[in-house]
Amino acid sequence: MTETLGFTYCFLDIEVDGPDPGRHSMLSFACAAYDDEEREIGTFARNLLPLPGAARSPKTMKFWASEPEAWAFINADQADPAAAMADFVTWTATLPAERVLCCHPIIFDAFWLDWYLRKFVDQRALQGPFDVVSPFAGGGIDVPSYVRGAVNQAYSSGQPAYPASLTVGINHSHKPIDDARGHATLYFNTRRWLRRQRIAP
Repeated sequence: MTETLGFTYCFLDIEVDGPDPGRHSMLSFACAAYDDEEREIGTFARNLLPLPGAARSPKTMKFWASEPEAWAFINADQADPAAAMADFVTWTATLPAERVLCCHPIIFDAFWLDWYLRKFVDQRALQGPFDVVSPFAGGGIDVPSYVRGAVNQAYSSGQPAYPASLTVGINHSHKPIDDARGHATLYFNTRRWLRRQRIAP
């Protein structure tokens, strides 16, 4: 089996003040786009105003209290969410198709992006067997599942413990653009490792 070439890989990272879209708010998100040769071809990042009437989760805010630099960063220069989502869709249209959404993990980050796109611009982050409009093709790539499968690591509900050789070059700062690029680094490090093993990704 050979890999289909020509995708644009869009690595997403988000930061929130609680677990539930609508009840809580997405405060920041960023996307770093790469071509199949692993070259970064564009980035998009916005900090967002909280949703009107939304609450903040005490448990999540306890985490943010331990990350004052990142918290200050994501609360600066906040944009209206509706304008930010419209700008994001416009930006994705400048990227070569087909665009694939890549998240760590997809069940959380894409879920939040999907909610904001549906609410503000009547689009979706992920496609299913439905007639929907989306900037992205297919169901996307869950980066932790990809890496765990590649290295034959058993599933666990906790934070993955990846081989150190695959995490070289990652700066996980909780600033979305740094983390989005880190997810890309992890994915491409793993893909190169697979190719060296002569195993199709």
